[in-house]
Amino acid sequence: MSPRARGELALRYLTIAELPPASAPTRPRASGTEPQFIDHVIVRGTTARDTTVVAVDGLSDHNFVRATITG
Repeated sequence: MSPRARGELALRYLTIAELPPASAPTRPRASGTEPQFIDHVIVRGTTARDTTVVAVDGLSDHNFVRATITG
């Protein structure tokens, strides 16, 4: 099997769970060119649901992304 065919096969088993639109930024910052939001959680061979962003109030440069992984 070619590398491309293996990659296409692997993509069939991915599940993407989007974060709610009103979520806090995952990478809060006042300036810069990098995106402030990671807007999805991707898993392979299982299911991700109930995604949310947990604000850590400055304890890290990123807020946590939490999801329930089942399967």
